[in-house]
Amino acid sequence: MKKQIAIALLGLMGSVAANAAVPADLHVVPGSLFVNWQAQAASSVKPGDRIEVRGFNGDVIASAQADASGRQVISLPRSAQGNLTVTVGDESSDLRVPYTLGQGRQG
Repeated sequence: MKKQIAIALLGLMGSVAANAAVPADLHVVPGSLFVNWQAQAASSVKPGDRIEVRGFNGDVIASAQADASGRQVISLPRSAQGNLTVTVGDESSDLRVPYTLGQGRQG
């Protein structure tokens, strides 16, 4: 029994490790995704790789060419809320967009 539990835990750890994080600091606000590329991004992001942002249902809501250096801003639909997945090549990270109320207009 203990051996089966240990094997199951190792299997779970392997599946988590297979999904590496995007080599960038990601910040999301309603309408925009800010990507601050880390130094190792230049070696892990291949030329021609794209950043894909997927909504909670798996649909691509934004896509752009990955710069892999400096800061990059990607426009998101204003309606994008909840959990998002950002993918570059084989690497992905999960984010949560804060919920907003109204359109920001007063009066």
